[in-house]
Amino acid sequence: MTINLASNYPVQKQFRESKAKIRVIMGCIGSGKSHTCCQEILSIMMRQAPDKNGVRKSRIAFVKHTKTSIPSTMLDNWYQFLGKKARNYMKFNNKGNYYDFEMKKSKIKARIYFIGLGMIRDDEDLKGLRLTAAWINEAVYIRHYKLVEILEGRLGRYPTDNKKGYLVVDTNPPHTDHWVCKNIDMRDDEDYKVFKQPSGMSEEAENRHILAILYGSHWNYYEEKMKNWSRYRVQTDIHGQYGLNVEGDPVYPEFDEREMVIDHDEMIKIVQDCCRYDDVEFCYGMDFGSTPAMVIAMKNKSEQKWYVFDEMVTPSETKIGCDEFLGLVKEKLIHLSMKVDRDISINIKGHGDPSGDAFDQIQGDDTLFEIGRKKYGLDLKPAYKNNNLVIRRETLRDVVRNKKILFSNKCKNTVEGMAGGFHYRLIESAMAFGEEKRKVVKNKYSHPIESLEYLLVGEKQNTISINNRHEIDKSSAYYQRYGHYYDKL
Repeated sequence: MTINLASNYPVQKQFRESKAKIRVIMGCIGSGKSHTCCQEILSIMMRQAPDKNGVRKSRIAFVKHTKTSIPSTMLDNWYQFLGKKARNYMKFNNKGNYYDFEMKKSKIKARIYFIGLGMIRDDEDLKGLRLTAAWINEAVYIRHYKLVEILEGRLGRYPTDNKKGYLVVDTNPPHTDHWVCKNIDMRDDEDYKVFKQPSGMSEEAENRHILAILYGSHWNYYEEKMKNWSRYRVQTDIHGQYGLNVEGDPVYPEFDEREMVIDHDEMIKIVQDCCRYDDVEFCYGMDFGSTPAMVIAMKNKSEQKWYVFDEMVTPSETKIGCDEFLGLVKEKLIHLSMKVDRDISINIKGHGDPSGDAFDQIQGDDTLFEIGRKKYGLDLKPAYKNNNLVIRRETLRDVVRNKKILFSNKCKNTVEGMAGGFHYRLIESAMAFGEEKRKVVKNKYSHPIESLEYLLVGEKQNTISINNRHEIDKSSAYYQRYGHYYDKL
């Protein structure tokens, strides 16, 4: 038997012909990644040495981030290549959650395990498998390299005389901190390879013949997608390049980069023009911790509009004391004063994470707010006494929803955070009990975004009382969806 390849584009061909133990095919949406992995898994089955009865046996694990529609992802593609009779080759075992795949004429016999990572015990269950090969589907949604290490240890264990197993992976481009980039792509080892497909908008776009049949041309398909997508999603899902750290729903889906982000030179000109009048005020927000952050904004009082024009974010690999960071804040304000031609270092108000007063984050008797005031002359106060999550989210959401805020493109971390870097992740322990709860991911984007939240709450942008938690509107859609966070405060 031979596999009828639907296409033979260069990167797909290189991926299938590679002898690397771990292979990743990475590209834009619609580029035929899953089809290519299907073809390769079938090819691996066919390449197995026959046993004494002439049967080529194998065991395959198909791994996905969720159990939802796992069989259809793999089987629908297989049916395309093997035809309608392919359904006769598959027999599902409900108890073991696997398919027995047998093609008697070709003497191929395989067991295919379907594994979704939504359950707590799944990584433990993997350790007991004896596999010929494995396929990780949509790796962009799988966070931990530990899974790859476990699978790698199970490969080449079936049949017993199998010398080498293979792991094939398909994915849209993840962020640069993802294991696909850090542990596979940047690894100098011939057994670990990432095969990158061309941009969907290029002449060399792969799978273009299928897209041409369905949409007239691959350009029509991708241009339609680009109409409503941010440049960050276009970068990953259309151009096939590494992008933002986004693994779940954005906290602020109302944010529209195309309408709310302007060039930094244009932003400074707006700020300078506004400084000629007394109808503006400058504020900054701060988030403390091991990697403190700050954002600075100007408010046009007559327009009730905010202009976020600068940020200061501590890199995660840099450990800096909050005392030292407060000194840098003072220097930043002095520098900006010269740029906007107004001494904002004196009259600017600061609103910070209330935890700066709740407990000592540094050695000494003074709290961070006291140090800011006494040592550096900063007008820095807690945003509010009750560090209430719902109030913070709704305050910024209200400003964004009503388009009362603009960002400078110089505020890279803040803008990327608003665009989806600051996002929710499913709580896996809750999924095990059939629930769907989410939590905000703490990453390099959360600090500047929370700084902005503190700034706005400190300036009383919200209409909710910040002194009485019982005045929260529990009938609101936001509370109904995320109220379990609020109730624990």
